[in-house]
Formats: sequence, C-alpha cells, structure tokens
Amino acid sequence: MIAFIKSNRLNVAPTTPFSGALAISLAAVLCLAVVPAAWGQAAARQAQQDPQQPQDPPQQDAAENADGQQAEQEEEVQLPKLEEMQPLSLARLMKGPPEDWVVLIRNDEVVVVQPVRPRPNTLEFIEQRIRNPAKYEPADIGVDEAGRPLGPRALAQKKREWRRTLPYLELHLPFNEKDKTEAADQKYYIEYKKVKQIIYFEDMQLAQIDRFLDAKKISEAYEMIVVLRKRDPKWPGLAFREFRLLFAEAELYLDKGRNEFALVNLEQLHDRNPDYPELSRTMGEVFDEEISSAYENEDFRRARHFLARIKKRYPEHDVARKWTEKFESQAASLMEQAEAAEAGGDIKQAVAHVEQAARVWPSAKGLSRLHSRLANRHQILRVGVLFQPKEGAGPEASTVADLRRTSLIHTRLFEPDNLDGAIVRYRSRFLSQWEPSSLGRRINFQLRPHRQPWESQDVLIAVPLIQQFGAKMDTRSDTYDERFSDRVATVSLRTPFEFNVTFDSVPFRAEPLFTFPLAADGSFKSTGKEENRVTYERAIPEPDDERQFHVAQIDELQYPSYEKAMQGLLRGEVQMLPHLKLSDVAKISEHPSFFVLKYQLPVTHVVQFNPEKKSLRSKALRRALASSLNREQMLTEHVLQNALPEQGRLTSAPYPRSSYAYNERVPPHRYDIELALALTLAAKKDLGSKQLPTLKLRCAPDQASRDVAELLIKNWARVGINVELLPASTSEDGSDEEKDWDLVYRTVTMHEPAVELWPMLTLKPTAELEDLRHLPNWLRDKFVSLDRAANWTRAEQLLHELQESLAAEMLVIPLWEVDDYMIVRKTIRNVPEAPMSTYDKIEQWVVQPWYPRD
Repeated sequence: MIAFIKSNRLNVAPTTPFSGALAISLAAVLCLAVVPAAWGQAAARQAQQDPQQPQDPPQQDAAENADGQQAEQEEEVQLPKLEEMQPLSLARLMKGPPEDWVVLIRNDEVVVVQPVRPRPNTLEFIEQRIRNPAKYEPADIGVDEAGRPLGPRALAQKKREWRRTLPYLELHLPFNEKDKTEAADQKYYIEYKKVKQIIYFEDMQLAQIDRFLDAKKISEAYEMIVVLRKRDPKWPGLAFREFRLLFAEAELYLDKGRNEFALVNLEQLHDRNPDYPELSRTMGEVFDEEISSAYENEDFRRARHFLARIKKRYPEHDVARKWTEKFESQAASLMEQAEAAEAGGDIKQAVAHVEQAARVWPSAKGLSRLHSRLANRHQILRVGVLFQPKEGAGPEASTVADLRRTSLIHTRLFEPDNLDGAIVRYRSRFLSQWEPSSLGRRINFQLRPHRQPWESQDVLIAVPLIQQFGAKMDTRSDTYDERFSDRVATVSLRTPFEFNVTFDSVPFRAEPLFTFPLAADGSFKSTGKEENRVTYERAIPEPDDERQFHVAQIDELQYPSYEKAMQGLLRGEVQMLPHLKLSDVAKISEHPSFFVLKYQLPVTHVVQFNPEKKSLRSKALRRALASSLNREQMLTEHVLQNALPEQGRLTSAPYPRSSYAYNERVPPHRYDIELALALTLAAKKDLGSKQLPTLKLRCAPDQASRDVAELLIKNWARVGINVELLPASTSEDGSDEEKDWDLVYRTVTMHEPAVELWPMLTLKPTAELEDLRHLPNWLRDKFVSLDRAANWTRAEQLLHELQESLAAEMLVIPLWEVDDYMIVRKTIRNVPEAPMSTYDKIEQWVVQPWYPRD
C-alpha cells in the first residue's frame, strides 16, 4: 500500500515528516482514461468522513502518530504504470496546462501533478538540502509569525521541525477547472526516496521536438522550441534542440539545392556550437560546391567570398587550403604572363593578364605594383550601362546609348562646351580661331596644324573639309543638306589649314550649323562588341615616352537593371554610371569613394506623334492625349519619388526651361479629365468613327522608361484612348524594331533650339522643308523664318512664338524636365565638374590604377 498525506491549506508548507507511502492517485486528475473513478470516489469519501480535517500537517513524530495518520483517510487505488502512459497531445504541449509525471520506484507507477518545484533536478536538490541543511535554511526561520526573534529553545524546535520536512517532495494535484474554491489546490507530500524519476513537462516538449526533427517537420519543431524558450530559455537540452533545428533545416535546404540558405544556418550553428557533430564536414562540402561553381563561371569575387567565410570559421580546413593554393597559383601564373607580354611590347595583353590576376586573387604578392605599372600605361575606363547602341537607329528610336557611341566614334567641327547663362557656348578641337567678317557674311576658319600627344584624333586639313561641305550643298549627293545649302553660298580654300565660308544670309550663330558629323575618325573607334560588352579604343594611341597617360580604352558593360549596375559600381566592376536615379543622388553624394556630377543641361521628357499617321493629324485627338495626362502626379510620385522637388519641373517646351528660347508665358498643359473626354468625342467625329484606333507607343528599352510608358497608357485609358506599348527591340541592329508606330515617348537634350527644334519635331536627321508638309502654311513659314533669323532678338522672338504655336496645335507633348547626374569613382581624374555629355573631354580623363581588394 502507498500512502499519501494531504494538506488542504495552500499557504502552509509541511513542517512534519510523514511515514507511510502514497495511497491516493494524483495521476487520476489528468489521466482520466486510466483511473478516473478511483480518484473521484476516494476524494468524495474522504470529504464525507473527515470534513474538519486539520489545516496544517501534524507536528508529532511519525512513530508517535500512527493512529493520527490512519485518520488521514488512507485510500488504496490503482496507479497507472509508466509504460501505460500516453504522450500528451500537441495542443496540450503547446498551450498547456503543464503537468509533470512523478514515477515511483514501485512498479514504475506514475502520479500526474502540477509542475514540481524546484525544477529541474528536483531529487538531486532534495539530497543536497539533506546533506547541507544549514545552506538552505529559510531566511525567516529565526522569527515568529509576528516577526519577533525566537528564543533559543523555540528556535531549536523550529529548526528540528523544518529539518524533518527535508526528505519530502511537495506535490500538487492538477487543478479541477470546475472547482474554484481554495481547496482546489490539493497538496501532498511524499518521501523522495520513493520516487524513481520525474518526467518534466519541458522534457515532454523536448521529446516532441525530437519527433518533429526526425520527421523533418522544421516549422512545427521551431514553433515548439519557441514555446519552450518562452517557458524556460535555460532548460537543459533546449540549446541542443536549437542546434538540431539549425542543422536539420540546413539539410532540408541542401536537399532543395538552396545552398546559400543552408550555409546561413550552418554558420549560425557554428557560431553557437562549433563542435556540433558532422558540422565541419557538411560546411566543407557545401562551401566547396559553391566555390567550384563560382570558379567555373569565372565569378572569382563570389568564389573568394565563400572562401573567406569558411576560412573565418575553419582556417585550417582542407577546402580552405585547397582553394587558397589554387587561387594563389593561378594569380602567379597570370602575373608571369603579364610580365612576358609587357616584355614583348604587347601592353594591352599585359594589362588583360594582370587585371585577370586582380580579379582572381587581389592579395597576390607583388600584384599591386605590377598592376599599377601596367594599368597606368593602358588605362581602361569601365562604364555600367543599361542598353547598347543600335546600328542605324532612327531619331525616334535613338537612345542615350546611341548618343554615347556617336560622341566617341564621330567627330564634329564644333561641339557644346559650356552653359553661359541661357546660351550654350561651343568649342572646336580642330580650329585655332574662326573670325567673322563682312558683317558676319564670311567666316575665316583656321585649322590647327599640330595636335597634342594626348589628343586621339589627327589634325584636319582644309581640302577634305571643303569637299565634304561641297557634298552637303550638292543636290545630287547622298549627304545633301537642304538647310546647309540654303545658308552657305561658297566655301573657298586659302591654305592647307585655312578656308573661308561665305553665307547667303547672315546666321545669328554660325557654330550650330557645323555640328554635323564629319567624314573623319572620332577620338575613339569601336573595336569589339559582345553580348554584354562594347569596347572602344583610342583612334591614335599615346606615345610610349609620355609622362602622363590618359584613357586608352572604354568598356561599356551592360547590366540587366539599374540596381545591378549600381551593385557593379559599388563592387568595383565598373568605375562609372552615366545616369543616376534622382532618388539616389543625395545618398550616393555622401559616399567617400565617388563623385556625383550634375550635367549642365536637364533632360526633357516628351511624347511625339508620328507625322506620317493621318489619325494623329486630328488636333482634337492630340489635345485629348495631352489633357488626359496627370503629369504632376506622375512626375512627383513615379519619376522623382524621394528626390528633391526642385530636381524635376513641368515644362511646356521640348528644350530646357533655362534656355533663352523658353517662353515663360506658355504654361505647362493643364490636366483636365473632363476636357479630355470631350476632346475624345470630338476626335471620333473628326475621324468619322465610333471607335478610336488603338495607338502604338514606342519607348526606350530600359525599365524606368517602360514604367513611365505604362503610366501614360493608364492615363489615356481613362478617357477611352487605347494605347499599346510595343515590345523592346532585342536585336543588335534594331532590325526587329516595330516600324508601325503612332507615338513615341523619348527624352531629348537640346543645346541650340533654333537649329535642333525643326529636325526634332520631324524626327529626321536634317531640316528638310518637305518634312513640314503636314503643318499649316503659317506654321511652316515660322520655321523657315527661324532658320533664316540673322540676330539673337529675332531668333528669340520666333522661338517664343513657335512655343505658343506648338502648344496651341499640340504638335508635341512636353511632359517634364529633370536634372541629370552621372557618378564616377574618385580614381577617375580630369572629369569636368559639370559635364555637357557623358564623355565630355574624354581624351583628357585619367584612370588611376585601382582594383577592389576584397
């Protein structure tokens, strides 16, 4: 028979040891399936037989109070055995209430109780308390209930009584939810030597975690660990399950081929337990696989990244040693090849080898000195771009990539130099002077007979220039230019480096007339084009004996997105981005490694109409397209985003608002949805159709341009104008570009509106009167008058009038203008602080030797 001693007083600890063994089944409360009736009947009989049982345990010795203990209502019941116990349900383990299983020595019988205290190692604690009771005496053992000090005899008696309780374990029955009385918490005492073990609630949770991990149920195991961590973050065995969870989840990631996610888990596990079984072997295998993959793809930076990670945790790992030796060996071999190529006079090949060595193993011994010597001789500028130029692209399809290419491979007699107030000034690399005479009807051009060593173009002589000018004036020539022929009367040779040009009518500015490409090599020539790379090299290399060398080669590397291009810049793959998002300007400007340079002229965004399309000759349709655009919202929310408001402005002209040509009296077109709806109905009437045709829109291939194009289409759809965005060209020459289009969304930057406005509106390379045939006579006359303007005042007046006329006729939809920025690494010197174009004065740029060391 097992005897339980029960106390109904919750706040009184037992003060007397009790003999006998446990007789009442505490397990019955929570294990109803085992002995539900036994406990209920025993409790009922005890309450009936002894309703006035004492509140405190008796104070007599066990031998002296055998009869009193018999009065405590011994009950003999059958307790469940440990092997008969069923695991707690998942819901119970997750939400409680918690319970412990006290396993008795006799027959492994189990008593289910509320969590015992202290925990864990409860039985060991009782043994320690028995061996060294003085260490565990209560702090208030020397005072009575009123807090008064006890006398020697009373103190000795109280200590004896307290020490009799030391061998006993206090147990509490699980709460009966229906019983809200104070007696609901039933307290019992059992000698600890009767107890074989205590299975704690937390250990049951650990066992469930193990079952989840064995079944690879990672999420369920994690949830149980979170519950247990909240209950007791220091519970023995919890940390090991957390380690198991990290390793098991890593194995699951590896099974799915997600090695990088697996490595994150394995590294976290190493940081917490570097000696975890199989951790070193597993990490080595995964890192070896990742390094091998990156090495095969020649992504050496990525390979070194993984190598650094394994070396950080296992410096002497076999995988770390193997790859370190491989990289060092390859870098040494490349350096030898570079030196051999240098000795053979092939400096370009030598630079290719040494830069490959820098990509493979930047910390190679002696690499820095060799790289500095070779890279300084053959300087390479790497530029991150979003798309490449298209051969033969028309004005409506031209992009900033085409402008970059043109500026490098073509040469002009004059090119924009700087913004002087509201006027763009020009410079010439070939002319020493150009002096007007005869009240501006004649200009004497004097060519420079010599060139500087850093200049990559040969000197020009007068005869070829005169021949080219003559061809532009000959109607039978393929290069005939109606505007040039109309303005220039004669071109005459004076000396090999001097010639005169006589005009039929005095131009108000002569330089813009001579900005067309010449039949001569540009400063750079295209020497290679790959899938994601375009290479340009100096047309004339610099002499070997120069003290200071300049950019010898430009590599434009194409990235799939702006974000990838920015990443390439920060990682050192490229040294420059031609265009920077406005939202990044302020942030990147603070970076210590880069210069953010603002272009002198803003970029104007416009929508133009195909002049060949009859449907777009409806003025009502053009005005409906303009009135339906909420340009201010698009500019603020989608173009500027987090940029400063002053970095973007609405405009009413396709040229800069800062230009002398801009008419401030012409306001930006107003957004009016009701007017747009009315104009749409009028357009249907003009075209004699109940349904407007679906219009086709073209735009540049970059994602930012296409995002704006989608916004335009949404705005137009609100008034019933359906527009389809044409797919971007994927061919190198633009041969798959859709030829049938109605609208084009593009960006323009005008230097001299008086000369550039006409061809911009007609989408032709030159100004031809025939291209204005779709315009009213009075408007054509204004363009002709502007072309023949002889002074600034007249030109400015005509440009202001044309801006009013263009707004009234809605021949173009100016959207907004935004400031433009480029970003270059500070190792690039001699870049103009305020460039006019991407490669402004590129021949004088200096690329200081540098490569990323990480």
